[in-house]
Amino acid sequence: MHELSIAEALTDQVRRHVPRVARVRSVHVVAGPMRAIEPDAMQWAWTAATQSTELAGAELELELRPWRLECPECHRGFESKEMFTPCPCGCATTRLVDGDELTLQSIEVGDDPLRNG
Repeated sequence: MHELSIAEALTDQVRRHVPRVARVRSVHVVAGPMRAIEPDAMQWAWTAATQSTELAGAELELELRPWRLECPECHRGFESKEMFTPCPCGCATTRLVDGDELTLQSIEVGDDPLRNG
């Protein structure tokens, strides 16, 4: 399950951006279809990666984006659920523009600091 390694990498990234005394409420992640992330598995992996850490209880908001394609003939950009989709103009060959992203989009931090002890 590659979602666990992704969740562990995300926790490392969040820790680099947020002071340890801050309470992280949620983490918004954007993923393209090439990442093949299963939402339920990702939620489980996030919970496993954050348990017993200062990120425990932080919500993972996962936004799955579609493929972004472009037509070489009419230069139209469009989204599709399928990687190999003809352009609405009828052109059968399209160019992949985006779909492999995995981005930590935002981190919501609460007002109440963590308390050690």
